[in-house]
Amino acid sequence: MSWRVGIDEVGRGPLAGPVVAACVPDLPELKSLGVDDSKRLRPKQRQQILQAMDNLGIPRGIGQADPVEIDQIGILKATFLAMERALEDLERKTDRVAAELLVDGNQDPHLGRPTRCIVGGDGKETCIAAASIVAKEYRDGVMTRLGERFPGFGFERNSGYPTKEHLAGLQAHGATPEHRLSFAPVRRAVVAGRHHRGRQAEDRALSELQLSGLELLARNWRGRRGELDLVFRDGEELAVVEVRSSAGEVGALESLANRRKWNHILRATEELVQRLRLHDLAVRFDVVTVSDGQLEWYEDAWRPTR
Repeated sequence: MSWRVGIDEVGRGPLAGPVVAACVPDLPELKSLGVDDSKRLRPKQRQQILQAMDNLGIPRGIGQADPVEIDQIGILKATFLAMERALEDLERKTDRVAAELLVDGNQDPHLGRPTRCIVGGDGKETCIAAASIVAKEYRDGVMTRLGERFPGFGFERNSGYPTKEHLAGLQAHGATPEHRLSFAPVRRAVVAGRHHRGRQAEDRALSELQLSGLELLARNWRGRRGELDLVFRDGEELAVVEVRSSAGEVGALESLANRRKWNHILRATEELVQRLRLHDLAVRFDVVTVSDGQLEWYEDAWRPTR
């Protein structure tokens, strides 16, 4: 036995959280419930409609695609994936196949069923409107729980959309595992956060090494061949210091002898020695890591191979 099924999604525009799709069969009982586009209903009205659907035994299918999937395949394909999962969920629960899909919007998700795309469908077809309510309430619940796990972004209020509160949280805390790194505002916040943390780490390293008696010769020295974070005179040695804001990166740094990063540092150091006439000093390469307020200084952490 088959039936028509309405499908809608929510969560394409947010910077965080999943995109969620829902599907609801086109049953006559829906018309008596006051079903309308979820955006036109207050939360209490949506919840009352869901409860009434439960009381009448109206089934629903729900599917989602998480932020990692969104970043990997893009938001449009992730939306179609969520719709596919929602349809599979409904057909598994009911053991009935959809004879026709009524999809909100103008893009066919190609789910292997006869499909009619309806622009503004959540205001025209009751089953699509019901699907929009199911998807909205489900996703709001997900975002409320994420708000408890990741305070400071207001997920429970903004559902991951780019409100002032959310953007301020990104600037202050950086991205969470639930953020969509492929979305430009998140990407910009991540880059800005790295720059900010890097600058703070350099400030801390500079202060600590000067207290240890080293004489600063250059900071963020940029030559034709590369850039150096901090350069000190330490007695008869020239200490070239690479600063990292995570202690977990030390192992990787120690293994970079043949990588481009250290080659750039080496070439920039050679240029600095030439320009500042520091040939009488022995050169060493240090690493300073700053993580969670803890500073570690690794003297002579890397030696170039000739």
